[in-house]
Amino acid sequence: MNKTYTYSTNLARSDFTYVNYSASIDLTKFNLIIVPNYGCDKLDWQNVAGRAALVVVGGTCTNAEKSELANIYNASALLYYNHGLTTTSLAPVIVRLRQANKLPALFLSYAIGQELVNAANLSNVSIWLDVQRENYSSFTIENVCADTIDGNINETIIVGGHSDSVPAGPGINDN
Repeated sequence: MNKTYTYSTNLARSDFTYVNYSASIDLTKFNLIIVPNYGCDKLDWQNVAGRAALVVVGGTCTNAEKSELANIYNASALLYYNHGLTTTSLAPVIVRLRQANKLPALFLSYAIGQELVNAANLSNVSIWLDVQRENYSSFTIENVCADTIDGNINETIIVGGHSDSVPAGPGINDN
């Protein structure tokens, strides 16, 4: 069986998405292992060496902590998938690992995660994953900050930048 999955910037229509701070790798041929129990315990990772680890999100640890365990236990790649417990947890989501992450990682939809879990449980199935990733060159962007001559010096207009801040990524300092 040969399947093609779709990437879209609209996550509701995407089968998978990138993971911030993912490393590059050719995953054309790999052995897949299912990480049990949400992958929050060291014991969950003991058999992953040299394999791509398929792990469901959730549990008592963060995705970044899971990637650290995957690194410690020498996984070759990390494939997160959504848990599907609610209608809002079927699509992939964008997650952020730590900048020190060395593993390639993708975030899969619940449906693809379940397909891979089911396939990995069959002894006569091989799985190939061909991910073609493009690295775009850096480019300069500019923001415009303006103050009026006679206006309130405590009010500044910012055009082109974002200055929000959320726990997943502080926007005020990442422009």
